Parts: sequence; C-alpha cells; structure tokens
Amino acid sequence: MAVLVRIKFLILASLIVIAMTAANTQAATYTLFPDDDAHVKQWAPGNNYGRLNYLYTGGGASSSHAYLSFYLGGIGEEETITGATLNLFHFYGSTAWINLYHISDDNWDESSITWNNRPDGGSMGSWLGGEYILFPWDWVSFDLSETGAWDPLADQTDSFVTLLVSPFLEDVFFFSKEHYSGWKSPYLTITTTTTTTTAPVPIPSTLWFLASGLLGYPFIRRTRGDVRAESA
Repeated sequence: MAVLVRIKFLILASLIVIAMTAANTQAATYTLFPDDDAHVKQWAPGNNYGRLNYLYTGGGASSSHAYLSFYLGGIGEEETITGATLNLFHFYGSTAWINLYHISDDNWDESSITWNNRPDGGSMGSWLGGEYILFPWDWVSFDLSETGAWDPLADQTDSFVTLLVSPFLEDVFFFSKEHYSGWKSPYLTITTTTTTTTAPVPIPSTLWFLASGLLGYPFIRRTRGDVRAESA
C-alpha cells in the first residue's frame, strides 16, 4: 500500500510540474567590425595613422601599438556574453609572440589618436593573453576570456570594448578596416546566451479532478475496509 501511495504522489507531482514556469536558453553569435582602428608610434609621438589600410605593431625600445574599438550596443541587455574572439589578418612581419590587452578608456577615435594622447594615459591595460604566430598571410585569433581579466558586462554596459595589440619585440603588420573595403578586415566574434521564461501552463480542471481522486483513493479504500471490519 505504501508503494502505491508513493506512485500516486509522483503522478500528482508530475501534473503540477506542467503548471510551473519553464526557462529556455537561446544562443546567438555576432560578428562585429571595428568602429575605429589605428596604430601609434613611440618615435613619432604626435603623428596620427588612423586612415592607413594596415596596423603596424612593434615591440622593444621604440614601440608601436595597434588600437581597435568595437561597438557592443547591438547586443541586447538581456543577453549574457559568453565568449569573444578577436581575429586579425597577419600579412607581413617576423615570427612573433603577440600580446592582447584590454583598455578601459573608450574615449578615442582613429582620426585623432597619437602616441601622446593614447587612451588610459599610455597604460597597456589588462593583459588578456597572447598568440605565437609563425608565418605571414594568415589569420591569428585571440580569446578575450583566456586569462579571466576581461569583464564583458562592464563593456556591454558602456557599449564599447577597446583592445590593444602589440608584439613582444618584433615588427608585425595586420590589415585594418580600411583595407580594400574591409577585405580581411579585423573582426570580433561575440557569443551570447539569453534565458527567457514561459508563462505557466494551466492544468485542465479534469486533470486536477483526476489527480485529487488518485491522491484520495488509498484513504477511501482504507475507510471502506474499516467499515467492513466493524460490520463483521
């Protein structure tokens, strides 16, 4: 009898689950191209190179950094960023280790940035990781979440993410967004998830009646058994 009661309770619980709110998770992928990209040179600190069709980066005593800014405003507030990958086309330069940094200051543009006024007061920001490249004329990709130093929510809130690219020592060249109408232009791939809830599904009155009957059935049988025992 105890087993039968447990089974009937499970049936009732299953019916109740139908009426509970359900959560659905949806994934999305965005491909974003830079709003601004430019490089700056330490040995020409007042010069602007934002209109060139390439990004020149170099390390060592006289550095050159490449800056890229991407607009995140097209990603909904209800979406959670789960991943991001920066893709650059390396067309010329030496074998090199390339570092990627996050810059918190988004207040710059490619038409006016120089070594002297570069964002974050010249700080290279938070290191997001790096990649070792062997040969030119190929894509190189950087995972922004590799080190855990990037807070995507903060950039999603202010609608922009600024990245800095610089090799450890060698000179490396990438195509910029101005290269042949965007051919092999830098781009950022963003993945997101959105969790939505569906409205509760009402249970038909007939199912509630059936469920209540199943729940009460063992007690009815026990009551009838007691009556028969007293009659005997």
